[in-house]
Amino acid sequence: MVRQRRRDYVDRIRCHACTIVRKTTPSQWEVVHIEREHNHECVKKFSLTKYMNSHREIPAEEKEFIKFLHGCCITTTHTYQIMAELYGGIEKCPYTEGDAKNL
Repeated sequence: MVRQRRRDYVDRIRCHACTIVRKTTPSQWEVVHIEREHNHECVKKFSLTKYMNSHREIPAEEKEFIKFLHGCCITTTHTYQIMAELYGGIEKCPYTEGDAKNL
């Protein structure tokens, strides 16, 4: 019997908190609507935001550097450790090792 892997998943909670803005002139924006009410606990620790889809972008310069290190036969794990060291620790790195692997 093969044990099935338990998948981690994030529930969609349909939070309606949002800010709507519109452009009034080429250099000005106007706030049209703000809905501040969340139906969930907000993330309070900055180190956890890297797991949110909206915060998982790797800057272009770092993508190039990661690809360069990969071209020098440095493993992804070691590359991620180097990048985390540049940020001052793994908890301060704004993306995960999996994001670096997916380049």
